[in-house]
Amino acid sequence: MNRSAFYISLLTDATPTADYTLTANLLVEALAGTLGDDETLLQLLKSKSLSRATVEVEVRQTEQKAVAPIVASAVVDVDTPGKVNFDKNSFSAMIRDALGFSVKISKRAIGKEELPPLHED
Repeated sequence: MNRSAFYISLLTDATPTADYTLTANLLVEALAGTLGDDETLLQLLKSKSLSRATVEVEVRQTEQKAVAPIVASAVVDVDTPGKVNFDKNSFSAMIRDALGFSVKISKRAIGKEELPPLHED
């Protein structure tokens, strides 16, 4: 199996603290609806199968101010039969459809040397 990992982030414009919970929930739902769905993840990776997939999500304001952007980041760690790439264009379209506001989307591959070792159960 080939282990691949990607760091994905969604960055909002400035969001009032009062709307933080609502905005954070919408970002998490958008990530869960795409990265948390096996069929969608396979489509984004252009892979026929996954033997293992984990997705870790973190949401926070970029600054501790009354109005600050919110960043939702995810680490996608998968084992696939072959090498895969993450289709950012398709992912961006899915996120645009899921959210009622714009976000800046970034993606980068995580090198194998940056990944923690897998623990066998």
